[in-house]
Amino acid sequence: GKAIELILSDSIEHGPWPVSRLKSLDFLPVLGVSNIKLTPLLPLQKLFDLFDGDKGPMDLTVIYSYDGASSYSGHISSASFDSRDISFRSSEILFHLRLGTFGDTQAFFKIPRLELTNGGTYISITDMKLDSQSKNAETVFPVGDGIFAIGELSIRSPGSFVLIRDVRSKAVISETFGVLSMSNALEVFQIKVNGEEVGGFELSLSAKNLRAKELESLTDLFKKLESSSGYEKTLIENSIKGFVYALLEERPSVALDKFAYKSEYGNSSISLVVDLQKPSAYINNSQAWASAIASIKLEASTSRSMLYSIAASMSKEGKDYSDMPNKIIGYVV
Repeated sequence: GKAIELILSDSIEHGPWPVSRLKSLDFLPVLGVSNIKLTPLLPLQKLFDLFDGDKGPMDLTVIYSYDGASSYSGHISSASFDSRDISFRSSEILFHLRLGTFGDTQAFFKIPRLELTNGGTYISITDMKLDSQSKNAETVFPVGDGIFAIGELSIRSPGSFVLIRDVRSKAVISETFGVLSMSNALEVFQIKVNGEEVGGFELSLSAKNLRAKELESLTDLFKKLESSSGYEKTLIENSIKGFVYALLEERPSVALDKFAYKSEYGNSSISLVVDLQKPSAYINNSQAWASAIASIKLEASTSRSMLYSIAASMSKEGKDYSDMPNKIIGYVV
């Protein structure tokens, strides 16, 4: 294909106090600042025409610190595109990335609004953002935390309309002396379908006391297992059993910390925790696997109003459910 030439204009300011930072009252000394912009050229004029304003499609500011860290901040201008079947709208996108001296990173982006129309389907997303940070650790797993959120997601097509509000997901991975703990939580405040309230839900999962080295080895072995066969496959399977046995020595636990559903009729929730241990014998049969389970705890609860609504919807006789308990809680240990 034909090559397209890109020209970037770069305004470099040397430290310790670049003028652009002094103007914003930022007096922290830095090694230098680079302000990068994409220069419009005739082959790219159609691309530039998609973006609003006179800033161009994107600008990027790079800050170099004396300690070796660097940060990248900028924006992608608001844009619009229209064709016969597809139209697209995007507000200004903000982003930031910081690379620390010792392998730590920070990342952030925010999109206030996105709109897409394809035929008869219209999709709108507002207040979408990602905020994450991680640090260097002696493991291939990203140790840190991240939050992803959407203010509102709406999907409209002929005969149907779905509205989802306040979606928030948070993931955390922590490491202490080579042992990992992981958690992931998802919350959706409200879901509506064709104007009818469906409700919202919360989902939380976690795992604790996971040896990082054993987990890394198991991850690699399972990848190799997919493409192995014969004697090599048997060797890999035996290695997997050995690493699983070593992993269980730390007495890990996995949990469905919470799955909760809430609506105008009430709420209900369930949780499950499974504690594991080193099995009584080498893992070579189902009985040995069963002995690796130290304990199981299951808890479920539901409100009286939800029980009443379920019973009322199932009953055709109009029975009186006024003597139902306010809440039913069950445990299995």
